[in-house]
Amino acid sequence: LGNISTPDDAVDLVRKLAEVKKGEVRGEAENTAARTIAKIEKPSDQVTVILPVLDRTDNPDARCAVLRLLRIPGDSKALETVKSALQDKEQRVRDSAIRTLGEWPDDSAWATLEEIYLKPEKESHRVLALRGLVRLAMGSADKPNPRLIQRCTQLLKSTDKVEDRKLILGGLGNARTPAALKVLTP
Repeated sequence: LGNISTPDDAVDLVRKLAEVKKGEVRGEAENTAARTIAKIEKPSDQVTVILPVLDRTDNPDARCAVLRLLRIPGDSKALETVKSALQDKEQRVRDSAIRTLGEWPDDSAWATLEEIYLKPEKESHRVLALRGLVRLAMGSADKPNPRLIQRCTQLLKSTDKVEDRKLILGGLGNARTPAALKVLTP
């Protein structure tokens, strides 16, 4: 269905995702909705498909699935919605919001992830936030983040935890720039 759907099908597929009751089906439904939303050209139009369904969805598992779709448009309205989900009364929704921020398409989620990393509600949130920060610091292979060295240095200075340092250094080790060596050497 994700292959043959058109942008016009997106609203119905997101609604159907919110109605899925069986957890083993939800992942496939989410994947189909995500692939269909990605076919919509403008991020603002993608958000317009997702938000009304999210606003009407009460089931926490369904809210999580629909919330995760907001990483696709990744615009400021989507980001604000995910950030507001960090205050949700349901723990699963807050967890899903952090995971979604960790998969954000650009570094506009950096400040929020950094705040979660430095003052986490629980340890798993700190780890998820750090993974997202390292991913954002690296950028993509075709578009490396120009602030890579500064951000990795900042992250290294913010922790004494060996596991955190390994994760940061591991990500930095994938950097394709000689400047990374200056951070790695000490």
